[in-house]
Amino acid sequence: MRKMLFVVALTILGAARVEAGPIPPACVAETANLYLALGTTGCTIGSWTLSNFLYTDITGITAGEPASTQMLITPLGGGTSAGFSGTPLIPWIANQSNLADIELQYVVTYTGSITSLYQSVTGTVTPSNPPSGGFDNITDNYCTGGTTTPPASGPYCNSSGTLYTDLYSNGTASNSVSFASVNSVAVLKDVNANATQYPGSVDTVTQFINCFNGTCSGTPPPTAEPSVLLMLGSGLLGLALLSVRRRRNRLA
Repeated sequence: MRKMLFVVALTILGAARVEAGPIPPACVAETANLYLALGTTGCTIGSWTLSNFLYTDITGITAGEPASTQMLITPLGGGTSAGFSGTPLIPWIANQSNLADIELQYVVTYTGSITSLYQSVTGTVTPSNPPSGGFDNITDNYCTGGTTTPPASGPYCNSSGTLYTDLYSNGTASNSVSFASVNSVAVLKDVNANATQYPGSVDTVTQFINCFNGTCSGTPPPTAEPSVLLMLGSGLLGLALLSVRRRRNRLA
């Protein structure tokens, strides 16, 4: 029994040290510039990893789109499906015939199979189009099996597709696509409010979502922190040492 306690304690302590090593941190709700700083290591949502983030203001923040410091990225899901939402912290707006456009590039990997991509965009279009308003658009160039950040323009990869969603009135528009099972997908995402041909239109984007293997309606499952594992291992090791000390006292 004492030997088993020692083995279990040392195993958990070893696992805690491994967890405290070069493992990607858990994804949390942060602005896009902090996701960029994670580089190729990225962060995790359960068994999923988001990495290789890039963020570009296509038309410049004076046109009405948020900079990376003004875009909140929130992880979604964490079970068999995962993804994230993007929520601007300033008004994301196109009017006076302009285009408010951003690009986000990233790679998602999963220990299981990835078989679908879902996207949605929420915003307002005034007046509704058709007949005379502008629109909000979200476009994903996705590379199935991709492991590196796709370039800002094509060709994107050997196995790729494009998913479009347009919002022509107030509310939310969504779209999805299925593909053969892979363990990683690289994405070039473009999101914009477009009033370029509609000088009387005022268009806003209030949120966009990407999700893999579903629509990410759940929340990330809780995960044991390294400190918790270390405390558990230390407790078991203490019990084992106490058992040895008591046995020695009885034999003395």
